[in-house]
Parts: sequence; C-alpha cells; structure tokens
Amino acid sequence: MKKILALSLILLLTCLVSFADESQVPDKTEDDSAAFFEELTKRYPYYDENLDEAISFFSEIIERYPSFADAYYGRGLAYRDKGNFKKAFADIDKAIIINPNYIEAYNDKGLIYLNKRQYNEAILEFTQILKINPGYIDAYINRANANNDINKHDLAISDLNKALQLSPNNATAYYNRAISYFYKREYNKSLMDLNKAEALGLVAPQQLRKELEKAIGKKK
Repeated sequence: MKKILALSLILLLTCLVSFADESQVPDKTEDDSAAFFEELTKRYPYYDENLDEAISFFSEIIERYPSFADAYYGRGLAYRDKGNFKKAFADIDKAIIINPNYIEAYNDKGLIYLNKRQYNEAILEFTQILKINPGYIDAYINRANANNDINKHDLAISDLNKALQLSPNNATAYYNRAISYFYKREYNKSLMDLNKAEALGLVAPQQLRKELEKAIGKKK
C-alpha cells in the first residue's frame, strides 16, 4: 500500500504540472488537469489508504487519460494488494505496452511471480529489466532470490556478486549471498557474508547464524 501511495503522490504532482507526452492528453489544458485531479481527490479522499478507492481513483484517470502508463501500473498494484493477480497482471502488462522501458512494472510483475512460486517467469521479468538497464541492482538481487529457490545457487551468487560490484555496501545482497553459500555448504563464506550484512545494519534472523555455527562446529 505504501508503494501505491508514493506512486499516487508522484502521479498527482506530475499531472498537475504537465504530462511528458502532450499527445496523451488531447484537448486538455494544464488547468483542466489540475481541476480534474482536485475534484478526483475530493471524491476519493482515502485513495491512498483504501484499495477499493485506489482502484476507482486510477480507473477514472485511465478513462480520461487512456495512454497514461502510471495509472495502469498504480491500479495494477492495488489489484495485487487485493490478491487479484489476473487483473494486476493485465494492468501492469498494459503499462508495459504503453512504456516498454517501465522498469518498475517489470520488477513488480517479477515479484508477483516470485511470490506465486513461478520462478522461471520471475527470472524472465528480472532479466528483461537488466536488458533495459544493466545497472538496476534490485533486478540482480531479485533474480538471485528466484535462482536460490530453484537450487541454482551458482547463478544466484553470480548475480549477487554483480549487485555488490555496483553497490559494495548493500546489506541485502550480502545476506542473500550468505544464504546461497549456506545452501552450497560453504559455511565459512556464508558466515562472513552474514557478519558483513549485520555490520551494515541488516537485522538477520538468528536461525541462520545458529545453523551456521552448528555446521561449522561439526566440521572442526
């Protein structure tokens, strides 16, 4: 819901100022847009807190501006949070059709697949992001998570290495690589990464440390 709220606020600010592509809003002036959004927020005062209101809010934007990718993406996130993945996918896909370089849409689509345990589909979405922007760190981390879940730990480690090259103090990348090494039974490497993640401020579940210390103790 926080992501929908953030997107809604950005969307409102964008529209109240101007649209990047004026062809999306034919015969509508900036004053018209400002009046429209002012009226819309009065009718849906809880659009940033209530999923049904958020869906109605974005639906009215889509009706008025049918080529506005952010509105489809926002409604897709609301459907996702309601558990309606069919409609979520439809709206997010529409956003991608309008804007084929919409990285956030690919990322959220991949995360939905990841949560649904459709790991290969998730990997395709994260890979598409990296074709658009090879420096998008979250895509490496998310693709690594998917590969870990299908026991492709070497591929996961490769992605996490890349993430750490781009962001050397990324605690999440260290923690996830610790998990990859744990699955590979490279316990000392796993413990080093876990220590690094915690030193960077990540609060890790204590169970992993207990399992590592137990496994390392057995090896001695």
